[in-house]
Amino acid sequence: MAAHHGGAAAGTFAVARGRNEGYRVLSAPEFLGTGTGVLTDLVSADHPDGDLFHGQSPPHEGQSVHVTYTSRALEAGDLDEAALALLGSPPRDGFGRPLRIVYGIVRRSPAPDSVPPAWIRRAEQDALEAFRAFAADEAGYRLRTSPPLGGPAGHAPPAAAAESAAQSVADTGAESGHRTTPAGAQPEDRPRSRQLTASTWITVTLTFLGVGFGGWAILEAHRANEQSDRANRFDQRGASSAVITSPQVAPDECLPVHRENPPALRGTATMAKGATLWEITQPVNDSSLWPGPRARTRAASSSWTMRIPSVGAAGDKGHEYMILLVAADPTASKELEEAAAAKKYEPLQKMPEGAEILAEMCVRRVD
Repeated sequence: MAAHHGGAAAGTFAVARGRNEGYRVLSAPEFLGTGTGVLTDLVSADHPDGDLFHGQSPPHEGQSVHVTYTSRALEAGDLDEAALALLGSPPRDGFGRPLRIVYGIVRRSPAPDSVPPAWIRRAEQDALEAFRAFAADEAGYRLRTSPPLGGPAGHAPPAAAAESAAQSVADTGAESGHRTTPAGAQPEDRPRSRQLTASTWITVTLTFLGVGFGGWAILEAHRANEQSDRANRFDQRGASSAVITSPQVAPDECLPVHRENPPALRGTATMAKGATLWEITQPVNDSSLWPGPRARTRAASSSWTMRIPSVGAAGDKGHEYMILLVAADPTASKELEEAAAAKKYEPLQKMPEGAEILAEMCVRRVD
């Protein structure tokens, strides 16, 4: 995690997805530097609306990142007129799924004793402002730097501290993935399996290596590389963009196609380092994902072409499908390639980790 260790140590952050773009960090404090990818590892949108959760990254160079966050569904009242026209009411993505937003406070170690409720409200305001800008230009959106909170050490100002004393958000159980249980509710811990795996790996590795200086140095180097790779993968996912230029289809229409002879796709793309462009077909009425071909690109050019072998199965006349244009990192690309070339062609049940939808087009079978 490439982070700056000077200056303010607390700030708001926001994570969300849009109509076409997948989950990404919309805003983060300056001290995270290029390591904002740690936020997507520590948070999740799959929590009950309004519940507060906590997460903590493994230490690096004597520093850990702590998050206190919540998530909720976006509402029509959160959007301006332009965003509402694009996303509808209630706001949904291109597949009709409700859009959610994650927001909260990120702080450097030492772990905070409490987070003032006023800070959570500030985080919500910052997040909605960032999302409205994101909705206006998803492909061209650039990460926003959120203003610092509190003093140089991230302490709450007097007014926020007084409010915190009356209505604090307890961080006493701030292990990764644990939430603050609302009054009257049963306490429940929800450790995130990804973080549990990481901590277990560290414990096992330390036991194996012993407490010698050499073993510790190896562990630190490995962890630094792992976090740097994770941040780079996040940055690369956000850097790809693509447009389908032919055939042209209106946003609310479906292109008529024949099963065995669908039209060739053409377009332009800017791909992140190591990423490749793939097609995935998804029936409108279910969530199965059928990997298709990899795009053919022209050398020293951003243009690409692609021909889909077929759409749907025999007897699917009248069915509608989404043609998804997907950027895949090397790991996701390998998974798509294996699935597309398998002797028994079967759909994927979820999008591979490291794959992101860049563009889409609706088609309707006419035979």
